[in-house]
Amino acid sequence: MTWLTWETYDSFFFRGNNNFDASSQFEAEAVFPPRPGTFYGAIRTAVMEQEDALEAFLQETDESLKQRIGSPTTHGSFRIRAVLLEHEETLYVPVPLDVQVIRTDAGYRGYPLTLHTVEPESGQSDGSAYRLLASHAVKSQSAQGKWMPFEQLIKGDYSQIVDLTFFVSKEEKTGIAIDEESHTVREGFLYQAVRSRLRPTVRIVTLCDGLETYPTTVRLGNVGTVWYGKERQISAFSKQKEQIRQHLNGQKQARIYALMPGLGTTDEYLIEASGRGELIGGWDMVKRRPKPRAQIRPAGTTRWITLQDTEAQLEQFWFTHHSETDEVGYGLTCLLPITPIEKGSFEQ
Repeated sequence: MTWLTWETYDSFFFRGNNNFDASSQFEAEAVFPPRPGTFYGAIRTAVMEQEDALEAFLQETDESLKQRIGSPTTHGSFRIRAVLLEHEETLYVPVPLDVQVIRTDAGYRGYPLTLHTVEPESGQSDGSAYRLLASHAVKSQSAQGKWMPFEQLIKGDYSQIVDLTFFVSKEEKTGIAIDEESHTVREGFLYQAVRSRLRPTVRIVTLCDGLETYPTTVRLGNVGTVWYGKERQISAFSKQKEQIRQHLNGQKQARIYALMPGLGTTDEYLIEASGRGELIGGWDMVKRRPKPRAQIRPAGTTRWITLQDTEAQLEQFWFTHHSETDEVGYGLTCLLPITPIEKGSFEQ
C-alpha cells in the first residue's frame, strides 16, 4: 500500500450529497476531507489523461488499463483505502465516538467512555446488557467531526483533539448561474457556498493500493482545483501494531475502530458507539446520472468486542475493510485496547 499526500494553493469546495435543486437562493453543503470516491475518480481520470486513454477506458479495449483502473462498470486493482489528514507530517484520524469530548480554555480534551454492565432488573428498553457512560458530569461536545494524532490514539491519549478549523480556513462565496445561450444571468439562480483553504503545513493523505505509479497532479472538487501529490513513507504502522498487540495481551475486551465511514457487519459485539449517519452518493458513468444515495455510519464508530483469539482478531481488524457499501474506500478499521469493564447497574 502507498501513502500519498496532497496539497493545493487555491481555495476549494467539495460538495456534500444533499439535494441541490434550482431555487431562488440555496446554500450548498461542503464536506472536508472529501469522500474516498472523489479521490478514486480523480486518480482514475488522471491516469486516463496521462495515457490518452479515455476512449479505451469507455470502450474497454485496453486490457492493461482495465486491469489497473477498471471500466465504467467494474473496479480494477486500484483502490483507495483511506482519506485522512496531516499537519506537519503528523497523521490525524477521526476521534473515536466512544470518547467524551470536553471543551476547555486550552482547547478540546477527551475522556474514554467506560463500559458498564446493566443489571437485569434495570429494564433497558433495547435489551442490551451494556452501557457506555461518561466519566465527567459536564457539558460535552460531539466527538463526530473531531480529529486527533494517530500516535496519540494508539497510546490512548486524548489531549490533542482538534476540529476542522485546525486544518482549513473558510471563505464565503456567492455565485450566479449564466445562461449558455444569452450569456446573461439566469434570473432566480443564486447560490451560496463556503470555500475552504488549507492552512500552512496541512495536507490530505490517501492510502492507496493497486498501481505501480501514481499521478502527481489531479483535479478535485466542484471547480476542478489542481492538487499536487507525492508519495510519503509512514513506516510506524508495523511498530504501532506491535504496541497494540502488547496492550491487548491479557485483556478480555477490545474496540473495533473505524478510521473511515461505512463500518459494516462484523462478528458479534457487546455495544456500538456511533453518530449521525453520513450520506454518500456519486456519479454513474454508464447511466450518466447520480448514483442512489445511501446513509452510512460515520468515521470514528467503535464496537466493543470480547477477545477470544487476540492474534487472529488483530489480523482480522488491523487496517482491513469491513464496509456496509460496495463503494471503494469505506469501512477501514483497526483494533484498539479499552479499559476493563466496570460492573454495576446503569442507574448507579
